[in-house]
Amino acid sequence: MKRIIALILLVVVGYACSTETQSESAVGEQQLEKVPEVAVVTPYEDGSGVARAEVWDGESLRSVGESIDGLRHGAWMEFTPDGKPSALVTYHRGVQQGVVLDFDKQGYLKNKKFYVQGEFDGPYLVYKRNKLMESRLYSAGELNGTVRKYYDNGRLKEEAPYDQGNLHGVAKWFDQEGNLKLAYEYDQGELVDKEAEVD
Repeated sequence: MKRIIALILLVVVGYACSTETQSESAVGEQQLEKVPEVAVVTPYEDGSGVARAEVWDGESLRSVGESIDGLRHGAWMEFTPDGKPSALVTYHRGVQQGVVLDFDKQGYLKNKKFYVQGEFDGPYLVYKRNKLMESRLYSAGELNGTVRKYYDNGRLKEEAPYDQGNLHGVAKWFDQEGNLKLAYEYDQGELVDKEAEVD
């Protein structure tokens, strides 16, 4: 388990460090994620301004990551009170940037999502016991692409296309055997046909 966490941290730190620097105007009105005041902050001796930060609750490590100027930066690992990983979140100078992984109480991946400058951007995947249950695609914080939901048996339950946050196109619903049950057509969020033809 420690090797997996170390590998995840290594990959995420590499990705977060390779992203372009954000300007102050790009951050705009976003709430910056500061390092908690109770954190133990230890500056690195390389003069980079980066520091290691740890948040403890008694004897229990609750989160660990890096900071710059008091802001979360790079990969941050969050832990449950009993020491299990609960989330891995990446930041660039206090703004979520890159991958976020959430874990359930048993340590299984619960969801994986991507951020660019604090907004969903890219795939958003929902899991249940390592099985894909839902996939979405975001662009600049809006649903933009096909949302797919699955039954526990892995078969497609729902397929719905989105454009700029609105249902747009033919949305389909299936039974657990994979048979098409409903198909509605939408135009920028408005229902236009309850008997849509399906190819």
